[in-house]
Amino acid sequence: MRRENEETKAAKLAWELFEKTGGVSYYMLYRELTDKNLKP
Repeated sequence: MRRENEETKAAKLAWELFEKTGGVSYYMLYRELTDKNLKP
């Protein structure tokens, strides 16, 4: 079972791409992936 603050591999990759490129779309993807993890 996944803990609340644990990121998926996809979320980690989206964050890394955001840091490298500065693309807002990667940040929005990261937020969407991590927000879904927090909901039961």
